[in-house]
Amino acid sequence: MTIARNPFKLRASEQATNEHDFLALFGARIVDILPRDELWNRLIILASAPGAGKTTLLRLFSPEVLRLIAEQRNLREHQELARKLDELGALSSERPNVMGMLINCREQYASIQDLPFDEKTRLRWFFALLDARIALSTLRSAITLAGGVYPDDASLVQLVPRERIVDAPTSGDEIYAQARATEQEICLALDSLQGPRAMSTTGKIQLSILRVLSSATLLVDGRPVADRALVMFDDAHALSVDQRRILREDLEDRQLRVARWVALRYQAFEPTELLPTARTEGRDYRELRLESWASGSGFERVVQEIADRRSRSAELPFDSFASSLSGAVSHPRDQDRVGRLLDRVRQRVTLAASPSSRFDDWISRTNQSESGSALEQAVRWRLLEILIARDRGHPQLPLDIPLPTEEMTRREDSSALAAAALFLAKEEGIPYYYGVKTVTLLSSSNIEQFLDLAGELFEKLLAVAAASLTKRRYLTAVEQDATIRTISQRRLNSLERDVPYGADVLTLVNHIGELAKTETYRSSAPYSPGVTGIALEMSDLRQLLDNENDMLPRLRRALTSALAHNIFDARPDVKVKGREWLVLYLNRLFCPVFDLPLQYGGFRERKLDQIAGWLAEDQLPLARLTGVQ
Repeated sequence: MTIARNPFKLRASEQATNEHDFLALFGARIVDILPRDELWNRLIILASAPGAGKTTLLRLFSPEVLRLIAEQRNLREHQELARKLDELGALSSERPNVMGMLINCREQYASIQDLPFDEKTRLRWFFALLDARIALSTLRSAITLAGGVYPDDASLVQLVPRERIVDAPTSGDEIYAQARATEQEICLALDSLQGPRAMSTTGKIQLSILRVLSSATLLVDGRPVADRALVMFDDAHALSVDQRRILREDLEDRQLRVARWVALRYQAFEPTELLPTARTEGRDYRELRLESWASGSGFERVVQEIADRRSRSAELPFDSFASSLSGAVSHPRDQDRVGRLLDRVRQRVTLAASPSSRFDDWISRTNQSESGSALEQAVRWRLLEILIARDRGHPQLPLDIPLPTEEMTRREDSSALAAAALFLAKEEGIPYYYGVKTVTLLSSSNIEQFLDLAGELFEKLLAVAAASLTKRRYLTAVEQDATIRTISQRRLNSLERDVPYGADVLTLVNHIGELAKTETYRSSAPYSPGVTGIALEMSDLRQLLDNENDMLPRLRRALTSALAHNIFDARPDVKVKGREWLVLYLNRLFCPVFDLPLQYGGFRERKLDQIAGWLAEDQLPLARLTGVQ
């Protein structure tokens, strides 16, 4: 089955029009974000920047998808996913155990705020419309799980109360008729912006259908269709602030026996939630931040599985996505250039160490180490240059006595070696950003960002294959590096247009990037392998959140916008030098613009007034808007 010419351009939640295509694009390992405890008995909030996979995860629990997995659970491509759903209690050996109702919060709810009523009445109509749509979704899900046709088979649905229910219809026909009438009346009122006059004082500010489902057993043709009900609210950030607040309060009711999941973007969070002075969880809900989960090794496995699934679905002419990305500087033309580079670096370091004999043994040892490729040898020579710069930067006795090789070994470490590779790449034009591991790191724990990168690289692969007489099936390190740098520049250029308060966000990124670059490429590489962020003291953060002077609200808006859109990766309460800091790392996709490494760890502390001062300057530190638009 060929899904598309470029399978990485598809989004599973939006463009896979049927369940088969959706599952062909779905990576089973993303299910690991869901906790096995409390998943079905309290409010679960799934929060992230755009593109982290919230909608895709919710669609997995729709009745059509769960039915297909249950029917095809023995197929090799579905076995792992079926096993994970079994462990969560969402699937059994015979059928789905969950009746999922997916509600899209973008559909007209926020428009209720425009009705000419008081706030309490508007909230009543918000809950009435939401109630009606959950009721209709319940019927549709139940009938679908039972193998029927919605809404034709609504008469087969029956609610059997476990306790007395007041003024609640119990037959499917009645539920459908009442919910459909309510939905049509409110939607008509929204279209006319006049409001439903006759019913403006009725209705409750709560979801009545969830109380009904909590106190009754739902049957289709006399048989239960699932062990539990799950209502999922997608794109809850599209609701108004008051709607979101009241809905959350209602869903926190621990008496409800319906599982409740809410997915929303960080843009709905208050500054104190995005820039936390202390992270706390509500007693009646559990918040899952997708980027926090994805920052571990699980994300790499997820995106590689997704990439391989897309490759197989599109019947691509290579074994896996990883196999199409060369992981070494291996092209013969590049190898010749690296060989010449090795001679230059060796001569430069030897000359820089003379006329002192202090580093003679170190040079002799590096000269004798001929293992590895020419590039690996050149990196070792560049490492020696860094170690010499570090030694000369420390006060020492004026004794021209050769340092032993054991001292060189003691001073070597993996971060310094990584800095040497970075320095060499920048100085000599050697490719640095290549290989599937690099693409994963550049994705900054965001699935959509990974797919965008993979899609661009795949387009380049198609172009190279079409132009190549041998129809080669891989991109060289040089081709990957050039493509990734172009993508990085384009993403930076788009900030001002695509992100709220984009001009200020761009200013912050540019200042942090230039600061990081300056600190990274100091000759002794003191922050090896490099700096990729800044740190703000937690006490300054509290001032930022509380103070209302002329500049701080502007900085607060820019920072919260950047965090909401995955521009920075925030790490609060980092303990350094006896104090606690909020570390703001750049999204890894911006690192190529500034020739920065992709590792985390290196940052420089800055005071609040320094960061706020960046926004007060008349122009950016550099006009970094010369790349591809």
